[in-house]
Amino acid sequence: MYDGGIVKYTDKETGGWSAPRNFFPDAYKPEWQGSTTFASNREAVLFAARSMDLVGVRNDDNIDLFVSLRLPDGGGKKPPINLGTALNTPFEDRSPFLHPDMRTLYFSSRYHGGLGSLDVFTSTRIGDGWLEWTEPENLGKEINLPGRDWGYKISTDGTITYFSGDAPGKKEELFQVVVPERFRPQPVSTIRTASSGWTASLPGQS
Repeated sequence: MYDGGIVKYTDKETGGWSAPRNFFPDAYKPEWQGSTTFASNREAVLFAARSMDLVGVRNDDNIDLFVSLRLPDGGGKKPPINLGTALNTPFEDRSPFLHPDMRTLYFSSRYHGGLGSLDVFTSTRIGDGWLEWTEPENLGKEINLPGRDWGYKISTDGTITYFSGDAPGKKEELFQVVVPERFRPQPVSTIRTASSGWTASLPGQS
């Protein structure tokens, strides 16, 4: 959950939900943290943040994308790492969404070259690490509007996207659009256990 520039989490327990706790300990908590997205195997978490480690000059308008990896024992997270200049610019880069294929990243940027003030881009993770990505590609006029487009989320089958965009009257509205074939993620398999109803989406053929 998002609480005044701090991302928190809570656990579902027998009697309800636990008290919210900060996602990161104070030792490396970002100055501001926004949208957060997990890898489907929980190995990594990607998020938008403002901190001392930014591409370009530190100011209120400069937001970068970061990654934090799970500790080997699974008991916590490593300090955040800036995802570098392949994705980040000296301006606003935010709203990451990592598809369950764990390869295809969608995010919004003000600087990579767009149709509006904040456009949605896609990039693909290279190799098994989390710091190498392909050059971001604008999703084009089929997705992006003349204003701000952000909060991009995509269905597990990769065919439908939902996002927030500027609307007349200085408002924001939610949009649903069919994803162009060339921008769709890799297929994933959805596995459901009969006993618990637990569901996981993993890379592989549908």
